[in-house]
Amino acid sequence: MSAFDRSAFGRLAEVGSLFVQHVKQDGRIIRDDGSQLCQTLAAFSPKPDYLGERDDALRQIAALPCENGSYWHDLCLADIVYVLFRNAAILHLASSGHYCFSYEELVLRSVDILQLGSGAQEALTSLRILKHAYRSRHMSVEVAGQVDQARDIAAEIGRRVGGLHASAVAMGATTDDYLHLRLRELELASTITPPVLDQLPLDHPLYSTWRSMICTAGYPKNQVSRLH
Repeated sequence: MSAFDRSAFGRLAEVGSLFVQHVKQDGRIIRDDGSQLCQTLAAFSPKPDYLGERDDALRQIAALPCENGSYWHDLCLADIVYVLFRNAAILHLASSGHYCFSYEELVLRSVDILQLGSGAQEALTSLRILKHAYRSRHMSVEVAGQVDQARDIAAEIGRRVGGLHASAVAMGATTDDYLHLRLRELELASTITPPVLDQLPLDHPLYSTWRSMICTAGYPKNQVSRLH
């Protein structure tokens, strides 16, 4: 779940965020005082292409560390790879006018369009299982090798879509802030287990830092042109 106030959601619409297209396409309005949300959604049109943002997501996956055998490090890493791959797939399809937000469909389309093979489908599907395991603090899911395999597939996707020459970050349209935030989360999760961090008292020096990382309010944090 994500939470935005009116001004934040309006900024997302202004920069052509596909999160707004997701809400427009799949959302159901429960309450809309003043019809501001309806008006924003009615006026919204996606950008012609999102190739720069797609390339940045694939580049960010390539820049991530590898598995190191530490359970929570590798599980958190899987969560990060999942989010970035999902973004890359959404952005790739949106650049040809197809707006898809179902992870299962994104995997199937990516495997089919790029002819990646059944092994790639299994590896990318496993990322979602690992993501759920991390966020639910599952203590004993099998991780070994799965994250690195998914990263290798993302690298192959990068090679097949054209060398990643475009960059929304380089053009100043977005930032790497989301990646930096998740890398800090990865560092903390590698040092202190997330179940322990979740239970920190209010007066602990790391309490606010950790809460800012895992809180869904305003997500995606500090990067309004990313999806989620």
